[in-house]
Amino acid sequence: MIDVLTSCFFSVYVQVPEDVEPREVQMTTVTEGVEVYMDGYQELHVELPFNVDGREHDAEYIESTRTIKYRAPYLPYEELLRRHRENPPLELGSVEGLSMDFLDLDYEYKPKDAKDLPETLEIPMYDLS
Repeated sequence: MIDVLTSCFFSVYVQVPEDVEPREVQMTTVTEGVEVYMDGYQELHVELPFNVDGREHDAEYIESTRTIKYRAPYLPYEELLRRHRENPPLELGSVEGLSMDFLDLDYEYKPKDAKDLPETLEIPMYDLS
């Protein structure tokens, strides 16, 4: 017997604007959908009502319509749990030689008021020729 759901793919079609090169579009499979990144445009998150498998995704550029077709297969929840059990996330301090100083956050940080910031930001330029 074939489990129909395990052989289903989902597809997302993304129209590429004229001012963006198709090779510069980034699409990432996340557990419950896909994220799309293009310079100069707001990030798009397409959320699905089920999990997808980022290990098996593919994409195709359709030049005639400037569209990217992105596909990823359905991932059963039981398989997602099995993978998580086999490769659990690292625990804090479990990577030898890695400092945990990056976890020391300054919770008292208060951003400055816009009126306290300089009107222009001066960036030093260096002639490297």
